[in-house]
Amino acid sequence: RSAASLLTSLASLGPQPVPADKMAQYVRGGQPGVVLCGSHVKLSTRQLELLLKEPAVEGVEVDVSALLQEGGRKALLETTVKKMHEAFSNKRTAVVFTSRTEQTFDDSAARLDFGVRVSELLMDVVRGMPGNVGFLISKGG
Repeated sequence: RSAASLLTSLASLGPQPVPADKMAQYVRGGQPGVVLCGSHVKLSTRQLELLLKEPAVEGVEVDVSALLQEGGRKALLETTVKKMHEAFSNKRTAVVFTSRTEQTFDDSAARLDFGVRVSELLMDVVRGMPGNVGFLISKGG
């Protein structure tokens, strides 16, 4: 496991070609977007809390504990995609975020398996996005 900056360093990438304060010019068609936040570390949680205070966003919490229940994945995916589409219909950016409570497991293999299930779920959420979103931002963990 490593931070994204490791890849940037290993690939000898220079600074981003577009400064962060100019990224808004890449919003497609003035449409709202989707922000995915799968990380539950303290800094990401603080950033998420600030983002959710913005007037043009709507939070969509993904209670990942449902993945531990029989049949929970299907209902969780359907609910999440529905809420994301509702936010988009209301001209709001959907901020889809995993629950902030960290799950505990008996061993590291079970923890990693659960992480894979969460990642797979979030990929299916992305597949269910409206086709004409203005942007997609993803923050992993």
